[in-house]
Amino acid sequence: MKLITFTNKGIYCPQGKFYIDPWRPVDLAVITHGHADHARWGMKKYLCHHFTKPILHQRISPDIECQDFAIW
Repeated sequence: MKLITFTNKGIYCPQGKFYIDPWRPVDLAVITHGHADHARWGMKKYLCHHFTKPILHQRISPDIECQDFAIW
């Protein structure tokens, strides 16, 4: 099984069941950073770094389901 595959929704990781910066709505989107070409509206759930979470809430909506994490 491949680590990642390219689909019509974006880059998909089958083992983790998530998409990386998807361009179409998906169940779980891992967002690498808050630029418009990486963080888009319409995902069921977002996962991002804790510095990115306020950007997503400002850009997309304060009502999105967004879980954040810190690397350190």
